[in-house]
Amino acid sequence: MFFLLISVCVVRSQDLIQEKFNNAYALSQQKNYRQALAEYKSIIDQIPAHSPARLQASWCYLILGEVAESARQADLAVMMDPFYQAVYSMKAYVSYAQGDPKAEQFLRLAIWMSSDDSILQYFQKDYDDLVEAGVQPQVFRALKNKTAKLFDERNKSFGPVITDISKGQQLLAEGNGGGAVSAFQNAIRMALFPSEFSHFRPL
Repeated sequence: MFFLLISVCVVRSQDLIQEKFNNAYALSQQKNYRQALAEYKSIIDQIPAHSPARLQASWCYLILGEVAESARQADLAVMMDPFYQAVYSMKAYVSYAQGDPKAEQFLRLAIWMSSDDSILQYFQKDYDDLVEAGVQPQVFRALKNKTAKLFDERNKSFGPVITDISKGQQLLAEGNGGGAVSAFQNAIRMALFPSEFSHFRPL
């Protein structure tokens, strides 16, 4: 019974945190950034490793013009959840706001990790919100066209990856295991080192 009570309390606590996060996100969508930030900070105080709260806090800080704290929260979110595409979008926004020359690398990484082209609309909305808030308007206006072009580049690089995966599947079905392995390895190589990153130095 004792362990059951502990489990119930943990689940209830998680539900309350999720409810608080959802409320904070709703406030942010309504552009009540100060109130949303207070909620996200409350979550972080309770669960320092809550990367979604840190990610959203970074967004609120950036919109409010507190770029240094936005950058700190974005860095923490990247460290806590390095395989989450959105943290690199946030890192790109902050880097562009700071004039960091690595900004484009973060943007390209976020685009490469995007599941499909539908993610582009979220980038564009974020740029509009940043321009409206007065955060480097010239920079983020220009990024609307640039990001659309980068998605096109991503698709050109991703095409050969899909082609080699299909080739590997076909060879495997034909019983050509060696050829299939070679095709899959080539697909992995291109996915890990896409051509549009070739002129960048490592982050």
